[in-house]
Amino acid sequence: MDKTETAQPDSSSQTAATTDTDGATSPAQASGGAERSTNAGEVLQRYLKAQATQISRIVASLNQYRQDVQKLEVSLIARIGDVDDDRRHAATRLQRTLQTQRDDLDERLKRHGSLMAMLLLLFSLLVAGTLVFFLFKLNATQEAFETQMTDLKKTLEQIDVSSRQEPDPQTRAQLDRLSAALAEISKSIERLDEEAPPGLDLDLRLQPEPKSEPEPAPEPKPQPESAPEPATEPESTPESAPAPDPSSDPETPPSTESESESAPASEPESERPAEAAPTPPEPVTPPSEPETESAPAPESVTELEQTADTLTLDETGSALEAPDISADDAEPSPVPTAAPETESGESAPDRPVTAPEPTPAPEAAIAPDAQTDQTDTAVDGLRSSSLATHPVQVGDRPFTVQLIGFHSLEALEGFAADHVLPVVYYYRQETYQGRPWFVLIHSLHETQEAAEAVVARLPPALANLNIWIRRLKSDTELIEVRRLGS
Repeated sequence: MDKTETAQPDSSSQTAATTDTDGATSPAQASGGAERSTNAGEVLQRYLKAQATQISRIVASLNQYRQDVQKLEVSLIARIGDVDDDRRHAATRLQRTLQTQRDDLDERLKRHGSLMAMLLLLFSLLVAGTLVFFLFKLNATQEAFETQMTDLKKTLEQIDVSSRQEPDPQTRAQLDRLSAALAEISKSIERLDEEAPPGLDLDLRLQPEPKSEPEPAPEPKPQPESAPEPATEPESTPESAPAPDPSSDPETPPSTESESESAPASEPESERPAEAAPTPPEPVTPPSEPETESAPAPESVTELEQTADTLTLDETGSALEAPDISADDAEPSPVPTAAPETESGESAPDRPVTAPEPTPAPEAAIAPDAQTDQTDTAVDGLRSSSLATHPVQVGDRPFTVQLIGFHSLEALEGFAADHVLPVVYYYRQETYQGRPWFVLIHSLHETQEAAEAVVARLPPALANLNIWIRRLKSDTELIEVRRLGS
């Protein structure tokens, strides 16, 4: 509307301009021009009013805008103030939190410091107590050492004083005789070790029993010992005589020692009857040389027993009773006095007084040979009588714990007797390198795990062998061996 009003004065001004150009042609045109001018004034007034209203509106809007801007400024300032307040509050909260954390850390550090101080104090107390204890102990041991040193010094002084005193001639002679007797005993033991027969072949593993008998070759060696025996017989006569002689008093201790040595030898004779066979060398015990002959005789028998068997006590007793009787029968007939002496096993200390003949020395070399043969036969007979065997099949227990193999059944039985085996064990005869081969089987099992568990529990003597957990067919036939009386 304002635009139309503003456009109208322009048209009136144009008409006025045309009239002015054309000139005042007529009064009518002049009157028309006056009207037009009045109309133009009205139009101008209206235009001015419209402009005034627009200006007033613009002013009102500007005022409104100004008020809005002021409100925005106020709100912005308030917001900025709120932000500042929030920042200040956050800073204060952070400071408080930081302070509380610092306080907590200080308290923790104080607690840890006090705890560490207590621990250090306790450790120092323990160390101090330990040091004090060791110091006391060291002082006690030092005192004990000092007392021992003083005692040792006293004993050394006594020994020095006693060593300066020369011994009596009798004691010196006794010591000389004892040293000579011990030297000859050691020599005779060495000779017996060299001349001893191999004994029972029970410890062989994979070799057959050697049947070489080199015993007759060393028989001449004991004869030199019996050669000086006629010279020692006069010494035995004074001992057998009841009349004491002052000059023979120094010689009495060797005889008592020989009797004391023969007495322990007689004790195992009562316990082990197999030792009665080599007793013939005991009659020539009064001098030192006969002591050497009588003492090793039981040792040779014990060596034979050690290599022969490690059976149970009942089996060893019955196994050694048979060699006793056979050894009496195996003694040579030229010496009739030796047989009754062997039969009376309990009169060992009395025999040295009643034996004047030097011939038992060769018998001592012959008796172990006869005894080894008799003990071999007796032990074999005992083993065969104390074991029950019958064939069995593997069946549902195919896993076997195979220990060792031998070329002879006697060697297998000897090994079984020497080692700890169950009451029931097995063996099987096979062929190895064209020779008979006997394998010893510890036990039968259903599974390999059970066999391995048994192998793990074997004693060291068996565990050191080359054990083979062998699986056999169910129809494989074995020989079951059962110990009687177990």
